[in-house]
Amino acid sequence: MLHRYSLLITFVIFASTSVFSQQIWEWQSPKPQGNSLIGVEWIDANICVAVGLSGMVVRTTDAGSTWAIQKSNTTIELRDVTFTSNLVGYAVGLGGKIIGTMDGGITWSQRASGVTRSLLGIDFSDASTGTIVGVGGTILRTTDGGTTWTPQTNGTAENLSDVSMLDNNIGTAVALSGAIFRTTNGGVSWAIQNSGTPAGLNCVHQIDASTVIAGGVAGTILRTTDGGQTWPIMPSGIPNNIQDLDFSDALHGTAVSIGSIILYTSDGGMTWAKQDIGFNENLWGVSMLDANTCIAVGVGGRMFGTTNGGNSWALQSKGVWNTLWAISCPDNTTCTAVGSYGIIFRTTDGGITWVSQISPTEVNLWGVSFTDVNNGIAVGDGGTVLRTTNGGGLWSRINSPTTNTLYAVSFSDASTGTAVGGSYTQESILRTTDGGLTWAEQSSGTLETPYGVYFFDSNLGFIVAVGGKIKRTTDGGTTWTNGSAPTTTYLDDVFFSDANTGTAVGEGGAIIRTTDGGISWVAQSSGTSKTLESVVFTDASNGTAVGANGTIIHTTDGGATWVNQVSNTTNFLHAISHGSTTVATAVGDYGSVLRTSNGTSTSVRELHDLSIDQKSPILSLAYPNPTNSS
Repeated sequence: MLHRYSLLITFVIFASTSVFSQQIWEWQSPKPQGNSLIGVEWIDANICVAVGLSGMVVRTTDAGSTWAIQKSNTTIELRDVTFTSNLVGYAVGLGGKIIGTMDGGITWSQRASGVTRSLLGIDFSDASTGTIVGVGGTILRTTDGGTTWTPQTNGTAENLSDVSMLDNNIGTAVALSGAIFRTTNGGVSWAIQNSGTPAGLNCVHQIDASTVIAGGVAGTILRTTDGGQTWPIMPSGIPNNIQDLDFSDALHGTAVSIGSIILYTSDGGMTWAKQDIGFNENLWGVSMLDANTCIAVGVGGRMFGTTNGGNSWALQSKGVWNTLWAISCPDNTTCTAVGSYGIIFRTTDGGITWVSQISPTEVNLWGVSFTDVNNGIAVGDGGTVLRTTNGGGLWSRINSPTTNTLYAVSFSDASTGTAVGGSYTQESILRTTDGGLTWAEQSSGTLETPYGVYFFDSNLGFIVAVGGKIKRTTDGGTTWTNGSAPTTTYLDDVFFSDANTGTAVGEGGAIIRTTDGGISWVAQSSGTSKTLESVVFTDASNGTAVGANGTIIHTTDGGATWVNQVSNTTNFLHAISHGSTTVATAVGDYGSVLRTSNGTSTSVRELHDLSIDQKSPILSLAYPNPTNSS
């Protein structure tokens, strides 16, 4: 199963009338969850709420020591959140989404915005009066505490990224183009101001009637002390795009950026000191409780907190954030996942806890296969082969006859296994008959790189490759014959539930199926155009495939129909493994581990299209591109 894409992913979330009937896939790692978080807001000294991708809302009641997922009643991406009191709050997102809470963020319900354009920023000046900004010059205002929202006009179609209201009259909004807009009459009119820079602006904070701070592309920090007549550039000392900033008072502020750089000011934004949290990932949102206490959130659900003004930052979320490329679960309680930088991640208690094992390599590991809870093989870059006989207590390097990348491995029994991979012009097929101690090269007679392999027994096996190529062997790989595939797309994975019945998946939602042992194949309709990277079946009828945008599709009729399931994530899912007929675990980007114990549920997600690159600068360079939802 693999993996030939840039990190830019175009996502589609599918529609149903029973959006939340059964959310069967639960986060096991990271904890509390692994969706990127974009907005965050302190309510009081103990309670803080953050929002982000897939309609995610998380909440802490102990100042960040622990966090819990809250039911938001949406899977639409949420971009900003604000609270008007300890109980009342609102979050906004793509497609005109507004949700509100009346109990401090525990439960949320949909609110009517009257618009379909994406909403990117929200701020309230008091319990009754609030302003929302978004794509295409969208400005909405409420004077009844968020019950109704009225459009305002600013005479522009600019994509407005953030807004800050000092009181019911004075406020400032900024745009992705670098434009700045100011109102002194509660939004009845907005006057454009000259920022003096073409740099896109992502965030703004109104300190007082005269002083405003704005941040944006390439480390841009602007500060006005004359109500916006002039906007001098303040030295930030970084080239990174500033994604969000917040002030606890007139002097103390924090800004966050891509690359996990945090800036802190104690003089009202005139000078900024760089703080390093020790992780090279993007931060999207920040909220200050006071001059010392702050929470920053970002990619993969990471949350960081400080209680000493940023002298030190503690990671509040738990887990690993390596990409997990493959997983093998020999039973319901034991799974091993492998991934980027040599990560080996294992559970022996059904996913209650996951532990990183000592890996003898730092190269990417693309495939893993366990024949029981103790014996396993992992393969990866440079022909890497690792072997364990004690459940990963010790992993040993095994001599490999190739230096080509190995993308997948399959064992049919404790002794017999096959690993496949290659380069752009050369395939690699390795075979072992002694449990992985030694490996010999085989050839299928093709130059196409195989990405997936499955052996039903020691003789009958299949490989899938670029260009829709499928190869079949009945003699353990000594000879291979071509199968007839009704596709020319990349195929990433293949699985057989019996000697006759098999399914392969790949790019563009491709699914093909055979019922004659791989001699002939027919195309099936997956219901998605998203790349599918892994597929498993528990019998000839029941199967599950996973892929881009957190896609999980399930069939109960051998693939005649495939139904989308709620995965609760938009992270790319690269692999899935069944521990039994109902228990399955899927893994993917940012250390995502999801588990279900009810593999036949068919609930699905809301309809929404967006383009997301979780490593791209938020807004300023289209993370995600809000105009796609306008």
